[in-house]
Amino acid sequence: MIMTCRGICERHRAEKNRYADNTKRCTSCNVYLSYDGIKCPCCSTQLRSKRKSKFHNIQ
Repeated sequence: MIMTCRGICERHRAEKNRYADNTKRCTSCNVYLSYDGIKCPCCSTQLRSKRKSKFHNIQ
C-alpha cells in the first residue's frame, strides 16, 4: 500500500522542528508535527520521535 500525503498534516505542523517540545516527524510527508498520536493523521505512516543517528545528538 502506498502512503501519500493528503495535506491534512498541514493543520498539525509544528512551529519548532528537530524533535523539540515533543514534536514528531512524518517521513512520508516530510514535516514535523505537534501531534499526540503515533501515526500521521494524513497518511497513517508511523511517526518518528527520535533522531536516526547519534551524530546529531552530540553538541
